[in-house]
Amino acid sequence: MRSYGIDYDRYISLLNEQGHVCALCGGEGFLMKGCHRVKLVVDHCHQTGRVRGLLCHNCNRALGLLQDDPAILRAAIDYLKGGIRPMWNRGASAGLSSPATAQSWPVESQVQKGLKQR
Repeated sequence: MRSYGIDYDRYISLLNEQGHVCALCGGEGFLMKGCHRVKLVVDHCHQTGRVRGLLCHNCNRALGLLQDDPAILRAAIDYLKGGIRPMWNRGASAGLSSPATAQSWPVESQVQKGLKQR
């Protein structure tokens, strides 16, 4: 197990604090064949190295695939809620620049409007 600066006792302490479930989804986790010996893995900030908690493999991987970026995570949440907008159209507050052909998409996407017309 990669420790990220914590020992076994701290891992067990985190496990007990979290009720033996993933800090994100609340699931009990699972063992990955030949890869891990624990159901919940240590999650840490890649910039600071600070341990954030214990996650199941799926949630840990999801954060990694979303680059631990809150702006991308917010975009994913918006997407799931039905407000499909490209990341580059989130404005300067997200620190993202838009391509020259960018259009301002409404919260209700063109795809959703097309489906309503059927």
